[in-house]
Amino acid sequence: MNKIATFIVNLTERTDRLQHIKAEFNNRVEFDIVLIEATAHRIGALGLFDSFKRCVKQAQEADLDFVVLCEDDHTFTDAYSCEKFYNYLLFGIANECDILLGGVSGFKNASPITANIFWLEYFSGTQFFVMYRRFYRQFLNIKLEDTENIDFVISQKANRIFAIYPQISYQKNFGYSDVTTKNYRFNVEEYFRITESRFSKTISVATYFRKQIKISSDLDLGNLSIPLYIINNNDHREAVSLIEQFKNRKEFQSPIGNKSFVQGDDLEYWRAIVEIVSLATRNDDDVIVICHTEHVFTKYYDNVSFIQAIVRAHFLRSKIVLGGIYGDFSNIIFVDNNLFWVDRYVGSQFLVIFRSFFETLLLNSSFSKTDTVDAKLSSLTSNKLVLYPMISLNKKIENHIQKLNGSFDFSILRYSESEAKLAKLCKRYNTIVKQ
Repeated sequence: MNKIATFIVNLTERTDRLQHIKAEFNNRVEFDIVLIEATAHRIGALGLFDSFKRCVKQAQEADLDFVVLCEDDHTFTDAYSCEKFYNYLLFGIANECDILLGGVSGFKNASPITANIFWLEYFSGTQFFVMYRRFYRQFLNIKLEDTENIDFVISQKANRIFAIYPQISYQKNFGYSDVTTKNYRFNVEEYFRITESRFSKTISVATYFRKQIKISSDLDLGNLSIPLYIINNNDHREAVSLIEQFKNRKEFQSPIGNKSFVQGDDLEYWRAIVEIVSLATRNDDDVIVICHTEHVFTKYYDNVSFIQAIVRAHFLRSKIVLGGIYGDFSNIIFVDNNLFWVDRYVGSQFLVIFRSFFETLLLNSSFSKTDTVDAKLSSLTSNKLVLYPMISLNKKIENHIQKLNGSFDFSILRYSESEAKLAKLCKRYNTIVKQ
């Protein structure tokens, strides 16, 4: 392979950075380096964007298949090797890549394509990345607003964004940033260590859940009937309304328990869950459904798909399956077209709990004033799945999302917004991850 066209942008007055970046590329003969005087702008992100635009324009005019774009705070990690990097570049060509990232300071929704390549929905970190020819024109047509940054806009425009793992690049901490303000308030190198850890966890989760489980055709799923436990909020009418939703659904047994809790009191709700799991243990149940009066079935509920998903989750040794959740989906992994794993969520109005989780829950039933039911369940197991399409929405959350968004460190989407985002991610999963 020929030398790799590499454009490095640097503000003239940043001599410390220039010295650093020259040292990073010293003796790396695989790179054909061009130093570009960065555009000075009162808004650093716009100056960087204009600088990269000039680089990409040159790459387009030279008819390059790809180009490396690099900021002057880039630092190679020990994971970098010339031979492997060439292979990553060829992977990008073969897989119609838009962007190939050397290292990221943050991301949303990563799916491993190989042991060393992830697909990303969103990323931050442009200190070292590859742009491919197929994305040149689209990038050059972007108009960056004063409040936007390059990472965010590229994430919106590009569908085929991939990242190298282990990461081969991180940003050196100079104690200041010409582009963002947050990076000098926090050691920027720590962001990359966090994302490296998240990538590692994602690979472990994906490897586990992507086991190919073949359910025997001799298994009579039509005769399965799951014990149903009801939790109500002391409103008899709502309890009756909920029970009515399960009428003629033979896959659920008649409600066994009708536990009450005080509306809005997570401690009471948690105690009701603990009581139900204790009862299910005595009843020797293999799997149960816990449902409270805020649950409403969505149009996607189908009894056959539901039972098949629960059986598959059982074979995957899942502890919990959720009917529907709310959140920003910062890291989900599609197990198949009917189940996905999620790192954090809001919404436990429809819970499927397997016997293998009963003891863990009962042994860890303490609940502090700062706990929430969702966070407590998440802390007890990472082996939790969500049904897709989601079959349950929470009518209370739907009515109070605007107010609730001030109570969490991530955004809560309405069911329709969640559904749309998941559909988009599932489509990308099927066209990119499973290709």
